Amino acid sequence: MDAALSGRLPLPDIILEEFIYLQIRLLCEIIAFGCLVAHGDFTQDQIVKLHDEYDADKIIKNLAPLSATFFPEPIRINIIPPSCHDPKGSVRIDPAPAESFLTKDELLSLYGRTGNYLHRGKLKRLQSRPPYKAVDLSSAKISAKKTLALLDQHRIRSPDNLRHWYCALKGPDGKVLMFDTLSPPPPPTT
Repeated sequence: MDAALSGRLPLPDIILEEFIYLQIRLLCEIIAFGCLVAHGDFTQDQIVKLHDEYDADKIIKNLAPLSATFFPEPIRINIIPPSCHDPKGSVRIDPAPAESFLTKDELLSLYGRTGNYLHRGKLKRLQSRPPYKAVDLSSAKISAKKTLALLDQHRIRSPDNLRHWYCALKGPDGKVLMFDTLSPPPPPTT
């Protein structure tokens, strides 16, 4: 998706638009699955039924009444290298700077909108659809950037706020970094 957003894919805009929205739709589903896994200890019938669900909007809508903290929260993970005061180094979690992140409500709306780009619908709808016109990629690019900003570094908290899961798409070594409050964070790299 980064190549599509930066113009490195030499494809017509209409194909780029569909490609970007397909990637966003997959990310919405992954976000919903991540929320479901993180809160898999719920025993309500709703959660059990969601184990076979793939629609991100249905998963999110069913989790919302169960916990106010189920959705990823943007943060910044700061790895502090070892020093004479702290020979092992440490990790500090800070609030994310005020940027434009994808919110829960925006995810629901965006997931529905991506379906409009990816599914042609019934023949009657297809026949009444106006011919393709020039594509404006600005909306797709904004949606993609907000989705990636949310996922870049985030935390999901348990409903009782006793367990936190942290994830960075790029850790200090360039790999995905993930840990929770019950396991120690990876050692800082120097």
